[in-house]
Amino acid sequence: MKRLLAVTVMLCLLWGYTGGALAAITVTAQPETQTVKAGGTVTFSVKARGASAITWHFISPDGTEDLTGKKLAGRFQGLRVVNPNSQNIRLKNVPEEMHGWTVYCHLGKAGADTDTERVLLLIDGKELPGEENGPGPADEPGDGEEGEGEEPEAPEGDEDSEEPEEPGETEESEEPEESEAEEETPQDGEKPAAGTDKTNGTAGPAGETAKGSAAENEQIRGFEENR
Repeated sequence: MKRLLAVTVMLCLLWGYTGGALAAITVTAQPETQTVKAGGTVTFSVKARGASAITWHFISPDGTEDLTGKKLAGRFQGLRVVNPNSQNIRLKNVPEEMHGWTVYCHLGKAGADTDTERVLLLIDGKELPGEENGPGPADEPGDGEEGEGEEPEAPEGDEDSEEPEEPGETEESEEPEESEAEEETPQDGEKPAAGTDKTNGTAGPAGETAKGSAAENEQIRGFEENR
């Protein structure tokens, strides 16, 4: 009888231990993204039930490094890590190079484990990850489309094409021809051309000027005789 009772108690204890080990870990408070000044102190916290092992992880922005809290201090000179395997991990003298690192906590126990949500460690005054390179290709206008507010470019003309001439204009302006009535003015020492009227300088028939002079002389001569 005593032996049967002892076996029953042992079975109950074993059942209770197995049931507790297989119970899921419950996270009651997730860690949050933290912003700290370069050289300052920051704390990440998690609240959970049923976890017997706590390990904090820190992942570089490019995803090439995944360091636990214990190894993090050896990665950055001057960084101090306090309580790396507790629900509240504290980082002192945080370097600027840790901007954009991802943080999460791994919770485990025999037969069960879980991870918390992933958050960021940000340095005050620096741009958020993803905004340093400006807008991506999706924000740029596609091929063949004009951006908003831009006027379409005017088609370029043929370089060899000539500009249209303005009406009424020619390439070379011609000087008006001199009137036939105009005669060249005789230069000093030159005699006037034959047939040129001495009175008005206009050209007349050849010999007209000579006849006019003879008639005048006769009139003068007759006037003197009558006197």
